[in-house]
Amino acid sequence: MSLVNLYPSWVEAKNIDFELDAYNFNFGVETDANLLKISNQIYLYFLLIYLFLPGLYRSYF
Repeated sequence: MSLVNLYPSWVEAKNIDFELDAYNFNFGVETDANLLKISNQIYLYFLLIYLFLPGLYRSYF
């Protein structure tokens, strides 16, 4: 009888736990995507400076 009484609260607790896990997972994916965007921008600016500027310098002098 005690197991039957505990069952709904146990299911509810597991559902809350699952929702929190899903929220944390989504938040982690979003922050990873933002970091990837930032690192891609840094990499593109790095390429722009180190590939474009020497060519510009050579064309002037």
